[in-house]
Amino acid sequence: MNKKAILLPIQPQWCELIAAGKKKYELRKNAPKCDFPVTVYIYQSKHRWKYSIYDAIADLQGKVIGKFTLNETVYISGFDIGWMGRGMSAVPGVYALVHSCVPQEDVRKYQGSSVYLFAWKIDDLVIFEKPMNLSDFYTDCCDYLDENQCCRNTECCAYREYCDAGDYSPCVKEVKSAPQNYCFVEEIV
Repeated sequence: MNKKAILLPIQPQWCELIAAGKKKYELRKNAPKCDFPVTVYIYQSKHRWKYSIYDAIADLQGKVIGKFTLNETVYISGFDIGWMGRGMSAVPGVYALVHSCVPQEDVRKYQGSSVYLFAWKIDDLVIFEKPMNLSDFYTDCCDYLDENQCCRNTECCAYREYCDAGDYSPCVKEVKSAPQNYCFVEEIV
């Protein structure tokens, strides 16, 4: 795969706050295992229910609506969650929580029994004039690649004819469904 980026599904109500510049951090139970900075594509997820106040963005559900640069993640501790809204915004974790726009009780519900919670900092936000489809993105074909970076899988390899011709470009496949948490994709230049 060429330069890696991240495809990150985000619920519509949070996408609206991100697009408006109000939400500066996205909360996740893990941090990506990659070098920073990394481009993150925002996939506006589909919902089972419909928010009447979000009708304007309903047609963007199931689309990649923008991207941002992820330069850092901030570890959120139970201490940080407890101090939300108590004037402790100089503490990095508390600051990130406040600027995630997620109410304290929802943060606690989301964290559940998980030990870890991370705030992904949203920098250099770009909202696309024309949203992109998942099919515009490519991810690694499979976990196994041979010494030439080819998976040799005829069912999924988008570059199979190149591999057969001796051009062992890293094998990739089209993204057909949204990831549960996030996935690595090829960066679109």
